[in-house]
Amino acid sequence: MHLVSCGQMEVTTNGEMGKFFHNKRGLCQGDPSLPLIFNYVVDAFSAMLDKARADGHIEGLVPHLIPGGVTQLQYADNTTLLFEPDLHSIASIKLLLITFELLFGLKINFLKSEVITIGMGQQESRHADNLLNCKLGGFPIKYLGLPTSHRKL
Repeated sequence: MHLVSCGQMEVTTNGEMGKFFHNKRGLCQGDPSLPLIFNYVVDAFSAMLDKARADGHIEGLVPHLIPGGVTQLQYADNTTLLFEPDLHSIASIKLLLITFELLFGLKINFLKSEVITIGMGQQESRHADNLLNCKLGGFPIKYLGLPTSHRKL
């Protein structure tokens, strides 16, 4: 079966073309409006994180340098969440991610996501990755193609 991917779709079975049907949801890959729409969605998620930080549900990193701390780094379709790894923060982040999925009809691929912990024991790190349903990653990581570590490379 072959599906043509946009607007009107057709099903071809054993070389015979079937009826056209209309796609009722989503945009085609490569649609020129996708980057703009994605920016709106990412801005909304950023606002959700800022509100959670302001209300005390999560604490960003380096609050002594930036008031409230840094809670996210975003570039293109990559988002890195930065927060103190206590149980309340982890639960708040998980709730924000689930709420984001429900609000925007998007799915976060937790199988492609990683939890990277700093200054936590192996058991605490495993607990955090289990709560967030992600795999446990480690340093060095590649961010925007560059190796990054908490130590000198």
